[in-house]
Amino acid sequence: YEKWWAGQSAGRQPIGDADVLLAGHLHHLRVQDYGGGRLFLQVPSLDGGSNWFRHTNGADTPSRAVTFRTEGGRVFDLDPVL
Repeated sequence: YEKWWAGQSAGRQPIGDADVLLAGHLHHLRVQDYGGGRLFLQVPSLDGGSNWFRHTNGADTPSRAVTFRTEGGRVFDLDPVL
């Protein structure tokens, strides 16, 4: 995502100016400061994993919904709900 986001910024695409980049589909929660006040959020899958993920990684993951609110380019009240 870092290379992709940097490329979007260099190409002057609107997403390149985002303060928060939200991605989905993978099976884990990831919250990472990106620099310059930017934040990357990878939200987990709602399906709780799959046979492919279990066979590939040897682990199950709980399904989660992630809620948060934003204001002024900042994230507040991040809550990974089980």
